[in-house]
Amino acid sequence: MPVVGALLLLGAPSVRAQDGASRDAAPPVAGVTVGDSAAAVRVALGEPGQRHESFGFVVWDYPQRGLTLMWDRDERTVRVMVLSRPGAGAVDGVRVGDAASSMQARWGSPARVRQDGRFFDFVRRRWTVTGEVVGGVVKEITVQLLD
Repeated sequence: MPVVGALLLLGAPSVRAQDGASRDAAPPVAGVTVGDSAAAVRVALGEPGQRHESFGFVVWDYPQRGLTLMWDRDERTVRVMVLSRPGAGAVDGVRVGDAASSMQARWGSPARVRQDGRFFDFVRRRWTVTGEVVGGVVKEITVQLLD
């Protein structure tokens, strides 16, 4: 369940931004990025296939794309994007289904590795990206806007 992975990161202790992590804005995925408005998301993706609340967030699911967006209750800003299928798009050149080694090759060294090598956190100035790895393959990618 993508929400659980995102919440693991949201509830995790702070980690410092990685050296050389100078980009402020997260890269767009499927035409949207964390920080976008609901209007911008609707233009890029249309209405979500499913909409619900979970753990204090409003969740928009685009199941055919393999993309989940999480919003604060006011739905003004995308806070978290979860990519669960290769067709969801790439985050700086890495897709779900890629070899785990591609994360470090494209994103650099992780700021933190959690749960015995299952979650790799890469921290930027205003956003983070986490790759979930199972069997040496990227299973899910979570991009989170930092406050």
